[in-house]
Amino acid sequence: MIERLIENWLNDVNERGYEGAFCQALVAQGQRIVHRSSHGLMEQGKDVISIDRGGVVHAYQLKTGKLDQGSWRQIRDEIVDLVELPINHPNIPVSSPFVPHLVSNGSITDAVRNDIVMRNQGWRNRGFRL
Repeated sequence: MIERLIENWLNDVNERGYEGAFCQALVAQGQRIVHRSSHGLMEQGKDVISIDRGGVVHAYQLKTGKLDQGSWRQIRDEIVDLVELPINHPNIPVSSPFVPHLVSNGSITDAVRNDIVMRNQGWRNRGFRL
């Protein structure tokens, strides 16, 4: 019953609404939250920045709802920033490698999934860590 309540809540909440719970899940997995964005112009595609037990830096962009072609076009530049812009934070050394993550509480259409897979391959070919 509790799982169903959580599932229903998660399906209906926006990214700011589930950010706290998402950060708690990261902490439960042993990650240390370094930064939570104010969701303004300075976010550079990174809503949450964390460091895992092994010292690996992670950057997360949180989204809500179904990611179809229209919504993907609206957020694509944010995702490019997430992957390509270095983390600019006083607790992270300049030019530290990091692993970018797109997180959504909704579904992703096949066309968008395919675009993500192709972009990931292009980024890997260019040396980005994914």
